[in-house]
Amino acid sequence: MVRAAYYDLLTNIPNRTLLMDKLTTFLSTTYDTEKYASLLFLDIDNFKKVNETFGHNIGDHLLKQVAKKIENIIGEHEIFARVSGDKFVILIPSLPEEKQQAEALTLQYIHSINTQFNTPLIIAGESYHVTFSIGVVLFNHEHSYFDLLKSAETAMYEAKKNTRGSSQFYDSSMSVLTKEVLTIENDIHKAIQNNEFFIHYQPQIDVHNNKIVGAEALVRWDHPIKGSIAPSKFIPIAEESGIIIKLEEFIFNAVFQDIKALFESSKAKDLKHIAVNVSTAHFLQPSFVDKVMLLMQKYKLQPEWIEFEITESGLMRNIDDAIKKIKDLKNFGFTFSIDDFGTGYSSLSYLKELPVDTIKIDQSFILNMNNNKGDAMIVESVVSIGQKFDLKIVAEGVETIEALDYLKAMKCDTYQGYLGYKPMTLKDFSSIL
Repeated sequence: MVRAAYYDLLTNIPNRTLLMDKLTTFLSTTYDTEKYASLLFLDIDNFKKVNETFGHNIGDHLLKQVAKKIENIIGEHEIFARVSGDKFVILIPSLPEEKQQAEALTLQYIHSINTQFNTPLIIAGESYHVTFSIGVVLFNHEHSYFDLLKSAETAMYEAKKNTRGSSQFYDSSMSVLTKEVLTIENDIHKAIQNNEFFIHYQPQIDVHNNKIVGAEALVRWDHPIKGSIAPSKFIPIAEESGIIIKLEEFIFNAVFQDIKALFESSKAKDLKHIAVNVSTAHFLQPSFVDKVMLLMQKYKLQPEWIEFEITESGLMRNIDDAIKKIKDLKNFGFTFSIDDFGTGYSSLSYLKELPVDTIKIDQSFILNMNNNKGDAMIVESVVSIGQKFDLKIVAEGVETIEALDYLKAMKCDTYQGYLGYKPMTLKDFSSIL
């Protein structure tokens, strides 16, 4: 019973409780503050996907092998523990007094960990490549156990924003950013409850006859204290925290109500559809198709009134699941658009497999295409690809007559941007139809 309280039952290494005891003892009795020490926070990249794809039994075997391999390089005075799930912590207790040397030795240590995993793990006859996102806090003065662990974890999440197998040293600016992120995350929860989010619509216009043929639904947030908060600030936080699913359920209800009112009026006769953005996390949920169909029944909508937009990188996260869901919903009459086309890395290889109807050229290419030959060539290529695949092409971020003329010459179908209209309320959108 005593061992079970201090050791992880799966991997047989120290758990969070024993780590806390050992670190507290180290910090209060044996820590030489003239020397540096490092605390490493390791998170296995894409471990959740292993569990979801191959099952928890394979995941457990992977964790055991990871713990065993790292144990092989742990020194006598170093501390190694599993703190939760796929997260591990290592303390390197005695490093040089000179900071650059301490950093260099820490990086050597991280390299030795990564080298251990250059060879894939073999579980039930299958190979699994393991990489880590590693956060590092380097310290040479008094700290609490809690602050050290929190700082190392914060640095780990910064490392996760980079490529797989990245490491990141902690600096104090990260704590400020983390606090801001947590504040916004909490405010999103309250905002959903208090109906602070609302929808604007940006018209989509036929390039050749200047008629409004659709619109993109865009969420907006009017915070009671901070005022207007840009989607570019709160959407990534909502996606990272997982609250994006709850937020999009709120958005879907609001947009679907608006679509019903819009398409049942006489003004919508020239509209083809309203584009509704879907996050990757929401789209990949097993219940996504069922949820959509329940909302369609609730609001008595026609599927052809709605075009779902999902980013190119989002589709590539699980291409097989994406294809199945798209086909299921297209069978009911929905259409699909790939958003931010051209910014991903798998456009051509997967486009022929994806049963989508529209590709949207990312505004980063449109904004500079008249002055940047590279951007212009990308836009021309995307339009040509779309035409060859018999897809509609929408250009985002059109702000000048020169850009519109260029798109006309390329035979692009539709555009949206400030040259036409800014995003507006449903009432204003109805009035201009």
